[in-house]
Amino acid sequence: MLFSHAMKILLQSGINSLAAVKIAGTAISKTNQHNIAYLLESLNEGKSFSQSFKSSSWFAPIFFDYIAAAENTGNLRAGFDQVFQNLNRKKEEQFATWSSFIEPVVMIILGALVLAIMISIYLPLFELGNKI
Repeated sequence: MLFSHAMKILLQSGINSLAAVKIAGTAISKTNQHNIAYLLESLNEGKSFSQSFKSSSWFAPIFFDYIAAAENTGNLRAGFDQVFQNLNRKKEEQFATWSSFIEPVVMIILGALVLAIMISIYLPLFELGNKI
């Protein structure tokens, strides 16, 4: 996701596509740098962006679908923007799904905590009342 956002910004600022890939590659983790090196090697061999993304298993399938359409229209920046927006929307949907599952669990835990506090306060008072 970060790679596609960086590519969109770099292409929008007028940097050529190979330089943009090199710069955007620095935005990803060191463990995935070899995927950018493979992408650059593939691009230097003359393959298109969509072919390069398709031949790499690291990139999500959405990359080559949107980028292939963007290459056909001649607007790579818009393609990377669409990839970023789509991945960002999916991430937000996943977050909403997880939060809808976690919210009831948190409420139950908080309810149990409040119940435990109330019992620890009132139980000694009831025992004191029984002794009188």
